Amino acid sequence: MLGFAGAPFSAVVNGRTVSADGVFTFDFPPGEHEISGTFSSGLMIIAFSWGSIGRGGVRPGSVRSLAGIDPFVDACAVSWGDLSPRQVTFRVRFTVTT
Repeated sequence: MLGFAGAPFSAVVNGRTVSADGVFTFDFPPGEHEISGTFSSGLMIIAFSWGSIGRGGVRPGSVRSLAGIDPFVDACAVSWGDLSPRQVTFRVRFTVTT
């Protein structure tokens, strides 16, 4: 499961566009994956639920911010922002295990 907070935003996840705060289930095969998009709220958060994404889970510590302003990366979450509302691009990469 993935949790999103930061509306208004648009994120592309596994070919699907998400644009509302909430918790969503995706089926990711093992390997590296990316989520990318934009937000304009001043703060964007993506939280990964370890062990419950599709066939495996996000490997703790594999979450990396590749784009975005003032990233904060935790073992299974990432956030961006400085609370200044403006259009910001973000991108995160993570590894799913079996």
